[in-house]
Amino acid sequence: MFAQENYKTTWLGNTLGYGDKKSWVQNHVNTMYVAPDGACFTQAIWDEGHHETSVYKDGKKLGYLNAGRGLSVGGNGDTVFVHSGHEVVGRDIKTFAPIDFSIAIPAGLNGPAKIYSIVARDGYLAISDPNNDRILVYLTQNRKLIYEFTVKRPADMAIDTNNNLWIVQSPVSYRDPILNDAVPEAEPKISCYSIDGEKRPVEITGIEYPTAIAIDYKGRLLVCDDGKNQQVYCYKSLSTSPRLDSSFFNKGRFGDLYGIFQPKTSEKGVAKPHRFYHLAGVGTDAEGNLYVSLGGPAPKGDNPLMDTDIRAFDKKTGRLKWQLLGKEFVDMGDLDPDDKTKWYTKDSKYSLNWNKQEAGTEWSYEARTIDPFTYPHDARAKITGNPGTRTSIENIFMRRVGDDRHLFMYGCGMAGEQYPIRVFRFNKSTDGEFAIPVLYLSKQYGELELDKWPFNRPSNIKEGDEYMWLDKNGNGQMDAGEYEISTYDDYPYHVGSYIDSEGGIWTCHRERGIRRLTCKEVDENGIPEYSFGNREFYPCPLEFQDVHFVRYLGGEEDIMYVAGWTQKNPNETGGDKPSQVHTIVKYKNWKTSPTVIWESHPSDYKILDKGASFEVEGDFVFVGYEGADGEQPIVNGTVWVFSAETGTYLCELTPGPEVGNACGWLDIWDSSIRAYKINEEYVIFVEDDWHSKTIIYRWNPRMSYKPK
Repeated sequence: MFAQENYKTTWLGNTLGYGDKKSWVQNHVNTMYVAPDGACFTQAIWDEGHHETSVYKDGKKLGYLNAGRGLSVGGNGDTVFVHSGHEVVGRDIKTFAPIDFSIAIPAGLNGPAKIYSIVARDGYLAISDPNNDRILVYLTQNRKLIYEFTVKRPADMAIDTNNNLWIVQSPVSYRDPILNDAVPEAEPKISCYSIDGEKRPVEITGIEYPTAIAIDYKGRLLVCDDGKNQQVYCYKSLSTSPRLDSSFFNKGRFGDLYGIFQPKTSEKGVAKPHRFYHLAGVGTDAEGNLYVSLGGPAPKGDNPLMDTDIRAFDKKTGRLKWQLLGKEFVDMGDLDPDDKTKWYTKDSKYSLNWNKQEAGTEWSYEARTIDPFTYPHDARAKITGNPGTRTSIENIFMRRVGDDRHLFMYGCGMAGEQYPIRVFRFNKSTDGEFAIPVLYLSKQYGELELDKWPFNRPSNIKEGDEYMWLDKNGNGQMDAGEYEISTYDDYPYHVGSYIDSEGGIWTCHRERGIRRLTCKEVDENGIPEYSFGNREFYPCPLEFQDVHFVRYLGGEEDIMYVAGWTQKNPNETGGDKPSQVHTIVKYKNWKTSPTVIWESHPSDYKILDKGASFEVEGDFVFVGYEGADGEQPIVNGTVWVFSAETGTYLCELTPGPEVGNACGWLDIWDSSIRAYKINEEYVIFVEDDWHSKTIIYRWNPRMSYKPK
């Protein structure tokens, strides 16, 4: 047997690990208000731990405002105003406690208000409502609506020292279901209006994609450009002729030109303090220190990729003072098979130092892998939640395929077939750290014309068809003529996916069986050859009634692990996710004459069938569990260890005090855990969407102990 006690818990992806049972950096931050004392108030459209409106200062979390989720937070130095449902509510800026302040925002001609921005000064409070192309102005003293006027496509706002409203007018309508694919209605600009709605004769144009704006401590206008420049601009002379203030850092600009999207190949995607990506918030404190927040690759509020990256810079030197990251939400990454110090998630790359022992110090954020400017057809840069065309990626497999061991990233979703399988390749000589789209595998739901995505699909795709896009010319774009429609009668529904070491794409088709799409070869340009003709289909094993998971190891014995529900222990509810790891069976001679080596029942331990995912590494099988309150209560994120030789239970690993003895749900069907043997340790990664991170168990099984 093996030592259960000889392990510790650590984490990656979040600056704060919840060791104090109260602090983590929320996910999905899309707006920020900076108070005079440097406290950064943020709001998110969602945070799994429900700290959607949080407060950070000096690299620490001060607390949160129990105000719900939303798109905007603003303040006037004394009070913080927060978007909460269809209301704006007030909180004390020092204590964060609720105050007697709320304004119900009425619907407009186009329906309910979308409270995109809140600004306040000198007794006025204004909100922008892009859903109804309007600005609403209230008196904070009595909450009375005093002005309402029309502005096309209003987004973020700022209110200057003369109580003029500076309003970003977006180039696209925020009512569009796929925002960043919409045809621009006009050039973006920042317009100026008096508080009562009179258009001022001053405006700012020529910015590719203005997002967040704010008035700084000197009364100047700060503007975030989420276009290719990825910089913060500072404008003075607002009442007469706005122009860049040359005294503001680099001649009125702050941040490395092009941000993380550097033109030099070796620097593409590489993270550094002054390299921005998708600026989402800006502000200064009373002393002039600058704060920026970074988010996802699309307008705030509707993006499945948004993470949190807040940075504070010194007012004189521009040096980074502190940074807070909350980057992993419903995420499971993977190590580069050739370098176990490099961890990838859907859009990020981390460097790991396994020699460090203090919890939470092993990781550092190294690079971002998505370049929507070069590859606008990258699924990660889109916004759609329609079944079969969902663009979010929750789970990836990193594989080295072909004789030259090309590096590929296989992106899967949270829940089976509703999330297409996407594949990306890497070519450091041309694209640095950026991943290049190369394959998209999906089923068509509904009528083709209802979906804008993916681009250039053949018009003869019918509802229920399975199709594949393969980047045959290597340009990373979805060109016409690069699609294939399946002519096979495979039932395309699947509940789980797996990528083997040769790039084989395995999908589990429940009672129908298991399919593998093989990668025939990788050409000289790094394009993998996939086709529906290169397929293997295996009937549902006799032992199984409902297959949910596979882990194909191959080798001389042709080893396969299959998990799901068996004939002896059937899936009586018929649901998709009532415990995919109810039973695990290990086979040899899988492709020729499958022979059972052992059968194990992780759910026989009276935990209400909550085995969520499993992995095989070295001598062990690791099963991750969701929480349950059965005869044997179990904590979310618990991992039970089984022998890979016999299938017998050995020990369990539970979240330690380093992460507050807690973990979130294991939501990812395909794989919510990963396991690797590194030197003498087994390193087991577990999804923790509750606190926007990935938990890691570092386990050394050398010592013996008395088993349960």
